[in-house]
Amino acid sequence: MRTLLLIVFTFFSYALQAQVFINKGMIEYQVVTNNHKALGEGTWAEMIRDKIPKLSTSFYQLTFDADKSIPGMIMGITIPRMFSSWVATKLEINGVNYTKIIAPTKGKKKKAKELQQTVVQATKDWGSWGQQAVWKIFL
Repeated sequence: MRTLLLIVFTFFSYALQAQVFINKGMIEYQVVTNNHKALGEGTWAEMIRDKIPKLSTSFYQLTFDADKSIPGMIMGITIPRMFSSWVATKLEINGVNYTKIIAPTKGKKKKAKELQQTVVQATKDWGSWGQQAVWKIFL
């Protein structure tokens, strides 16, 4: 029993070392807003609409470090009520050893169509939930 626990502990500690955590960096967002839609309806909006550009673009930077790291980050979002889209256009990562990040060398390469067929075959017994899983995987 002790040997089994030692093997399991060794396996999990090795798996934890394989993770690369990003704790410093900067994300730049491009925000595009539809000014004509944001004005709304009415006489005033109609008078000013032809004097302003239809779209305005702004850039914002979100910087984070080890003290205030972000567990997950949204890289793009559209907010219909605000007539705007936020899209991450630049990502700078600091403090990561890029030599530790390597592409896998084992395994068999598949084309997208082959992968899709494999996933559809594996999830065909899952009903509508399987269809949703396929869509989520390939979006």
